Amino acid sequence: MEQDTNPIFQLKSSFPDVDLIYQYDERNSNNEEVLEGLFFLIWNISNRITPLKEHLSQNGFTGETSLEDYNLDDFKKLIECYNGGMDEIRSLPIQQIEEILSEEYSLTSDEYERIDDFLYGKHVRNFTIFRSKAKFKNLNYGELTYYGFEVLKSHLSINNSDIFVDLGCGVGQIVFQAAATTPIKKAIGVECDENRINVAKSMNDDFKKIMKMGNFRHGEVEIIAGSFLYRPIRNKVLQGSIFFIHNTTFTPDLNESIKEGIIKKLKENSILIMAESYKTYKTINKRNVGDVSSILKCINTVVGKNLVSYKPGAQKYFIERIDRSEYYKFTSKFTSK
Repeated sequence: MEQDTNPIFQLKSSFPDVDLIYQYDERNSNNEEVLEGLFFLIWNISNRITPLKEHLSQNGFTGETSLEDYNLDDFKKLIECYNGGMDEIRSLPIQQIEEILSEEYSLTSDEYERIDDFLYGKHVRNFTIFRSKAKFKNLNYGELTYYGFEVLKSHLSINNSDIFVDLGCGVGQIVFQAAATTPIKKAIGVECDENRINVAKSMNDDFKKIMKMGNFRHGEVEIIAGSFLYRPIRNKVLQGSIFFIHNTTFTPDLNESIKEGIIKKLKENSILIMAESYKTYKTINKRNVGDVSSILKCINTVVGKNLVSYKPGAQKYFIERIDRSEYYKFTSKFTSK
C-alpha cells in the first residue's frame, strides 16, 4: 500500500460509544497488520448486516477484494462508506439496532489472529521499552507466540466454567487470545511492569470495543497491575483453574514464593502450563512430602519450534495438574495411627 499521508481512521459501530480509532503513522512498521485488522472487521460485520453490505455494494465495494487492492485514499473511502452505512443504522430505533447483531459470533483462531495483529500493531510500536535493564530476571520480557498458545491450548480441555490466569502477562496478548478463542468464562492477566501493564490496559480497552462492535463471543477479561503474591491480587489469582507461568524468566526466589504462596493453595485439578516443571521429585517420601512435587501430576510435555518469540529453536512446556490423591494416601499412613 502507498504510504503518502497519516490519516486518522475511525471505524464506527452500531454503538456510538465503541468507535475504533487508529492514527496512521508511516513510521509504524506494523501499519499493514493494523489495516488488515480493520479490513477484516469491516467485512466480517457487514457480511452479517444485510443493509450495511448492500450499502457498500451500491457504492462499489465488495468483500471479494483484498487489502492489497487499496491504496490509502481508497481505504479511507471504504471506511467512509462503511461509516455512512453505520450512520443509517444508528438512526434506527434502539430496539432495531439491538436486533441487527443479536446473534453472537464465535471467532475462529485464524479470524481472531487478524484482531490480535491489529491490537499489537496499534499499541506496540517500540518493543524495546519492554526490555528491562533490571539485574533480576523477574522483569525479563519474552512472549509466547500466537501460534504457541494455539499449540498449547490444543492439549487442554477448556470449558465455560474455566478461569485462565497468566502470571506475568506482559501486554496481555495471551489473555485476550484465551478470552476470544476458547469457551473460557474469564481470563485474568497480572503484570507488575509499568510499561507493559499500561499497554495491556490500552489493548483491553480496544479489545472490549471490538468484541462489542462485532458481538463476538468472548470471556470476561481482567488486567491487574501489581504482584500476584500481594494478598488481594493473589486471592483473585486463586480463583483460576488454568494457569500459564513462563517461570524460566523468574528468579529461584520468586519461583519458591510461587510454589508456597500459590501452587500449594490451588484447587484440585487446576492445570498449570509451565516452561519449567515444578515437579522435582517423582515419588513422595518423608523428606519431600512438603514439596509441591507431592501434589503435581505431569499430564503432558509439549515441545515445538516457533512457540516463543525470543528464540527460533525448540521450546518445551510442561502441562501439570493439581492432584493430591497420592499426597493424601501417603500422609494418611501417619494420621491414621
